Amino acid sequence: MNRTRADDGGIALLGIGLCACVVMLLLGGICVHTAQVARVDVLDAADHAGAAAADRISVAHAYAHGVEAPQLDAASVRAEAQAALSATERPAHVTSWSLTSASVDGKDLVLAVAAVVDPPAVGGALSALGAPITVHVTTRAEAHFVR
Repeated sequence: MNRTRADDGGIALLGIGLCACVVMLLLGGICVHTAQVARVDVLDAADHAGAAAADRISVAHAYAHGVEAPQLDAASVRAEAQAALSATERPAHVTSWSLTSASVDGKDLVLAVAAVVDPPAVGGALSALGAPITVHVTTRAEAHFVR
């Protein structure tokens, strides 16, 4: 076979390029997996906060209309959900979380929680770029009042 010098090292360059692609795919998979696991953990914490806040009735409504059809108090629900979320231990790769909204409609409440996730392999690089991974979850709870 007659080869020219320009072809020398071509297979090594191809091998390096393929290895770089495989490493990028692995790092991307780790990043996505960490974000999905963190989303489930944040949803569990939001569910816990919703369950803790679901018993905060409106005292003013109870005095005005009786306890036959109680309603939730929006300010108390937000405060209790924030306290429950603050008391919950954050998972390993969740750097921060916060209650972004809490709304009440009679006996139903809706909580929205946002969390910042720091993946193990590429978290430092994403932080340096100023593009952290943020996970948003919403949970709903219904208050069941028993006399």
